[in-house]
Amino acid sequence: MKQSYFLSLILIVVFGSAAIGQSLESKYAFENGLYKTFEDLKDNKVVTQLPYRQDTKSSKDGVTRYSLMHEGKYKAIKGIFCFVNADHIYLNANNYGRKGYYIRSHFVGKYAYFEDRLGKEKFAVSRTPTGITSSTGAAVTSKIWGILLDMETGKVVKTSRWRMKRLLENHPRLWQKYKDGNKSTQEVHDIIGELNKSYSAGR
Repeated sequence: MKQSYFLSLILIVVFGSAAIGQSLESKYAFENGLYKTFEDLKDNKVVTQLPYRQDTKSSKDGVTRYSLMHEGKYKAIKGIFCFVNADHIYLNANNYGRKGYYIRSHFVGKYAYFEDRLGKEKFAVSRTPTGITSSTGAAVTSKIWGILLDMETGKVVKTSRWRMKRLLENHPRLWQKYKDGNKSTQEVHDIIGELNKSYSAGR
């Protein structure tokens, strides 16, 4: 009798743990397709009856960017927060001040992690007498930054030092790792991955 009781407990623990693992994985599993808003993404409310194609827009500076077009037409689809394809989220760059393209997630958890090349400032733009726009500002130093989509709130942020400090204030080991490191994109990528795991583990 005691043996069957303990066996039942073991089965409950094992299968219960498996179920928790499945629920954590499925929490960020979304149907392939287009999502007009972040709320639609959270609710897995995909746009239907809108044929589209995904094209590679550019990939010459260390970042691959994508366009979202109407199928069979050379016309961009507008008003889309993101689209999902093969377990990747493609985030509209409009969400962090850029235009005309999407970037693909490296991984998804509490924070979906993306990368894009961004300058520290915007170019100063003016018009010539002939109506042609030209840059009047100095060349802008750019670098590849981590871009985060908070999968609970929908907020999109750049992984600046200030932002990393805020994100890691309750994770002293990770904050120390960030401070002691070289602040490279790969390092930030790895730290956000560890941060996601800590949330999944309930720490």
